[in-house]
Amino acid sequence: MRESLRRLASDDGMTARLNAGRVRVELLTGEHITVDVERKATGADLLDKVCEVLDVIESDYFGLLHVQRGDPRVWVDLGRRLSKTFRNEPWDVKFTAKFYPPEPSELRDDQSRYQLGLS
Repeated sequence: MRESLRRLASDDGMTARLNAGRVRVELLTGEHITVDVERKATGADLLDKVCEVLDVIESDYFGLLHVQRGDPRVWVDLGRRLSKTFRNEPWDVKFTAKFYPPEPSELRDDQSRYQLGLS
């Protein structure tokens, strides 16, 4: 009986959903997007996915903020697993500029320049 339930769960994608976390990302425009990531994913994996959605190539200038115990400006640790950073769902983060280049006009990527201009 258990094996048939396991097979049913994997057939309809339940296993994939159990191993995935849903992250709600607030963008610099004020819009929100939802990104699905594996629970084993790190902060860097999430940042890469968000930058991929936004077509941002130069992701070194950006980071993700989350609220921790009432402090709204805690950077997501890029090397730490998301399941350890966030205890309860929903996982909410804010995409924002972490560093500003000395000369923004020297950025190669227009989308990166645009996102930095929004912040």
